[in-house]
Amino acid sequence: MSNAEDCCQRSGVQMPTPPPSGYNAWDTLPSPRTPRTTRSSVTSPDEISLSPTDGLAL
Repeated sequence: MSNAEDCCQRSGVQMPTPPPSGYNAWDTLPSPRTPRTTRSSVTSPDEISLSPTDGLAL
């Protein structure tokens, strides 16, 4: 807790490792068009309430 940098790294504020040159930083992250995300956004509120884990995944 005394180390501010260590705390930031644990929180995930800083990127773990810079992507290789020529790659976009966003490419390393899960694509916003993943079937899971699309399904969650399209599902009805009732279905989302039945699966709270899907909501947390977003």
